[in-house]
Amino acid sequence: IEQIVHQVMTEITKLFNCEVAAVALFDKTTNKLVLRPDLSYGLPSFTDAINIDIYAPGMEYSTAISKRPFLSNNMRSDGRVLSVYRAMADRFNLDSVIQIPLLMRSQGVGELTVANKRDGEFQKSDLRILRSIGVQVATAVERASLYEATDNDLRARIQELDSLSHVSNELNVTIQLDRILEVIRSEAQRTTEAKVGTVVLLKEPDEWPAPDKPAIAQRFGTVRNLTDLLPIEYQAAVENHTVLVSDYNRDPLDTNQEGMRSGLAVPIHYGGQVTGVIHIYSDQVEHFKARAVTFIEALANQAAIAVGNAVRYRQQL
Repeated sequence: IEQIVHQVMTEITKLFNCEVAAVALFDKTTNKLVLRPDLSYGLPSFTDAINIDIYAPGMEYSTAISKRPFLSNNMRSDGRVLSVYRAMADRFNLDSVIQIPLLMRSQGVGELTVANKRDGEFQKSDLRILRSIGVQVATAVERASLYEATDNDLRARIQELDSLSHVSNELNVTIQLDRILEVIRSEAQRTTEAKVGTVVLLKEPDEWPAPDKPAIAQRFGTVRNLTDLLPIEYQAAVENHTVLVSDYNRDPLDTNQEGMRSGLAVPIHYGGQVTGVIHIYSDQVEHFKARAVTFIEALANQAAIAVGNAVRYRQQL
């Protein structure tokens, strides 16, 4: 997307005989309108992205939010200019400016700006031309974003299938439960890019101190010294369902571990009861999405097969 937009910005500056062209796009995850150096042309001193809060006072009148074009040939003294844009005009010495909204199927995706016309002032005819170009820019941005997302999704899916295949191979060649659960733990952590992955194997329910107090038989991973279930693991085991914490700072569950910002715990079922928990966590907020939940639940199914194989093997001895 960066290469495509930068090329378009270069051509736009030639067409309008201006010094600057830039695209700012909405970031739906942060609710910011983001102006990035790699999506701009003619701003050599611009090195760090500018993040504009779309809920800031007055932003409802911005081009991106209002979906209305804007033209000014005196940016730094024009009373219509919002303070955040006036600050950028002062910083980058912008005088004449046209902004048009970037729309895709009537939905705003950002705004396109051209600035500092070399041969006089911008005219309304320039605005009309830029609006027609904006349709093409918005289409190019959406297409590039779609291709990028598709490529990322495809790579992630291939990695998940490789991980599940690796675990399946282990199930076919060994009945050593410890080895298989360690492989599952490792694949869960690696494939989801979690900071830590652990698998907890529980004792039989009749060995629990109380019906609502599961006891650990064994823990796999770098936190194996933990003798008690972490709160997210306890909830997954006792309530018998997947637990996803997107941000521990906004969740009633405690972390009990330094560096935990988000986490995912999935129970392992065998014989109608919970026999263990797969738990991964990250030092980043909202690190685990729906794809990670589906993948870890698939690993939990494979872990259940491993537990069943081990149980049947012991019964045959």
